[in-house]
Amino acid sequence: MEVREPQHSLASYVAGVALAASGFGMIAIGTLCGRRHQRSADPADDGAGGGWHLWANPEPLYLGTTLIYLGLSVAAGSLWAIGLLVPLLWVINVGVVKREERYLERKFGDAYRDYKAWVRRWI
Repeated sequence: MEVREPQHSLASYVAGVALAASGFGMIAIGTLCGRRHQRSADPADDGAGGGWHLWANPEPLYLGTTLIYLGLSVAAGSLWAIGLLVPLLWVINVGVVKREERYLERKFGDAYRDYKAWVRRWI
């Protein structure tokens, strides 16, 4: 019986864990900021959007989830999962973020448009 070498190295595990840990950290920071300002990540909540302070949407949550996905993909050495990251981000942007922004613009009008012009998007 032949012993095979692992498909990926310890470095990929370490990099993957670091990416995933930073994603969890980003989610924790975003959640704490939202709670501190008594805001919800739910756009249907009247306080959503304005409470994230530096981001137009609850981007820390989206970015954190993306980092976790990427970290797990790197740690697993899964090239196909890493390759799906760009289509996944497109789906999140079109299917979630854009819809959420349209809703918030209808609900809050010029106040939200001014806020969105002032704050960053993803980073």
